[in-house]
Amino acid sequence: MIKRFTAIILILGAFAGLAGGCASVAGTANVAFPGGAEAAAPAFAYAEQSPEGGQADPAQPAVTPYAQAAVPLSAQVTPAAAPEVTPEAAPPAEEPSETAAAPEATATPKPTATPKPTATPKPTATPKPTETPRAYEIQEWDPYLPGYVNTKSVNLRKGPGTKYGVLGEYARNDAVTVTGESGDWYRVKVDDLRGYMLMEYVSLGSAPTPTPKATPTPKATPTPTPQPTIAPPPVLTPPPVLPSATPTQAPTVSTVEDELYLLAQVVYKEGDKESYVAVANVIYNRLLSPKFPGTVVEVLYQKSQFSTTNLKTPSSAAVAAVQQIFINGDLILPANVMYFHAASRGVTRDGYAYYGTFGGNIFFSKA
Repeated sequence: MIKRFTAIILILGAFAGLAGGCASVAGTANVAFPGGAEAAAPAFAYAEQSPEGGQADPAQPAVTPYAQAAVPLSAQVTPAAAPEVTPEAAPPAEEPSETAAAPEATATPKPTATPKPTATPKPTATPKPTETPRAYEIQEWDPYLPGYVNTKSVNLRKGPGTKYGVLGEYARNDAVTVTGESGDWYRVKVDDLRGYMLMEYVSLGSAPTPTPKATPTPKATPTPTPQPTIAPPPVLTPPPVLPSATPTQAPTVSTVEDELYLLAQVVYKEGDKESYVAVANVIYNRLLSPKFPGTVVEVLYQKSQFSTTNLKTPSSAAVAAVQQIFINGDLILPANVMYFHAASRGVTRDGYAYYGTFGGNIFFSKA
């Protein structure tokens, strides 16, 4: 802006100087120079100084005064061409007097974590106020009366109502002493306690004497048919080892001890610990049956009946089984059970009725 204003002032000054020069020339031309034209030349030449105040260019021809007198000065002086005013380029944008400081970068705030919603606490159930039992009226009894519980069980309470605490529980026919009443409740004394029982569960008077239960008549035990027994010696002692015999050749036995020992050998071979007694009972039933021989040796060595080969020394359990049946007479099988076979053959046998299983043997009677 300052430069543009200065250019305008210079232009206006140039026009003012040009106008002043023209006025000097015009004034000089109208003055008569004494001594003629030659004398006036220096003054004219002085008037031709450059507007800037310097001397006239010597190369320019001198203006003849007479020519100037014939031609008006206004026509001779060519006004200086106005200097072209070149529009100045648009001034550059004003630079800021001070470099503006770049705004400091503002730190981007971190996103605030959304707080988790706080769980709404469940409302605490307000406990129901304990109802205070109402005051009650008591009607005293005079005199006190005996009574008893007439139901399976009843509670003795601190007051005449189910809202009162329980002091104890009493069963049917338990004796109480009735001392008064309040509404539907008796006030009673029992076991050094005083409390209340519902009237409907207490009867006045003495408890009835319990009727004894009738003893069931025992069923008549059938008397077993007496059977003949072999008169054994009081103690069974094993005799010396008998000579071995084949099924078709029975050994010779001369004493009861020999027979009992032979029985124990056969029982030990035919049965097991759980069936020794039952096997001995089968042999005993055969000795008493008319369908079989009447001696121990003949029954044991009857063809295809018992295994009598390679007999061994019997165990104490086999000896005890023979003693139970043949000496003590403690039988466990009916008289008609006279057959058995190994349990592995099953419980069916043509022409025979199943009786029972003892250990590894199954026992039958004749169908």
